[in-house]
Amino acid sequence: MIKPAIKELISKTLDYTGISSRKIHGMLNRYPNWLVLMYHRIVTDRKQYDPFSLGMCVEANVFDMQLRYLKKHFTVLPVSEVMRKITQHEPLPPNVVSITFDDGYKDNLLNAAPILQQHQVNASVYIATNILYGEVFWWDRVIQIFAESQCADFEIEIESTTYHVRRDRSGVEWLLAYLWQLNSEIKEQIINQLLAGKNIVKDLSLLYLNEQELQQITQYNFEVGAHTCSHPNLSLMKQSDIESELIGSKQTLERILQTEINGFAYPGGYIGDQTIDVIKKLNFEYALTTITGVNSFEQNPYLIKRMGMPDSSLSDFKRCLSNVLGSREH
Repeated sequence: MIKPAIKELISKTLDYTGISSRKIHGMLNRYPNWLVLMYHRIVTDRKQYDPFSLGMCVEANVFDMQLRYLKKHFTVLPVSEVMRKITQHEPLPPNVVSITFDDGYKDNLLNAAPILQQHQVNASVYIATNILYGEVFWWDRVIQIFAESQCADFEIEIESTTYHVRRDRSGVEWLLAYLWQLNSEIKEQIINQLLAGKNIVKDLSLLYLNEQELQQITQYNFEVGAHTCSHPNLSLMKQSDIESELIGSKQTLERILQTEINGFAYPGGYIGDQTIDVIKKLNFEYALTTITGVNSFEQNPYLIKRMGMPDSSLSDFKRCLSNVLGSREH
């Protein structure tokens, strides 16, 4: 892994010499491109809200800078509008980009929405509906435990094997990746081991939108899509449970917003063999992955690629864009 300081130095060099800009504009002129950008949280202080630098948070001033650049060099359209044009064989403007948010964090309303409105830019948010009623994402619980504990490492038992997990970024990343592969019951047992003997009292449910705030966010520049009910790993589930997750999410959102919900984003990017068939059965028009890449206008609508957005300087932002756009040639 390249250290952040070295990566930033490389980015600034590429930007100063004009290499990133030439690469971006060269790729934009060569192919019809559709970039879909993926965000989760827009915060006022990344160190406070992302203590282990896991990459889910972008600071508001950085988000503003990114939007200014995108407005200048791209045509920003919501995902549903791009899909409508593609389906109806309408011409698309050049250099299309769409902005998406996953999960349903309250800072999407408090911090992202005013910036989007200021720039007159639309975005899409995909809601895991259980958080509207007080459920807390399991990874936020794990991160909170690691952040607020005083121990150097954690001892946890998984399937009769004892692991010592360091209380640092590498330890958190390892544990989160491991927990993603477990069913909900075993995952909960491990989190309870982490909690044992610790006084963790902060109410994490306040991090998320509620019903009223979801209605409010649509009055800004957001359209809404489904993201299941409980944000599970769909690749671990049988078809009937996948259907329950998708139907529940879709129906809840349609009841709250009184509009048809046609878009979906795979939780954590996990798809599985049966999920796309369920999505088609439920009449979703498209689904977003976490696969990094740029989309053509002949893209499979149920495997739309996205690019995770960095909280970094403009030069690093441009380097990331140029790398993803350059992937079209490979």
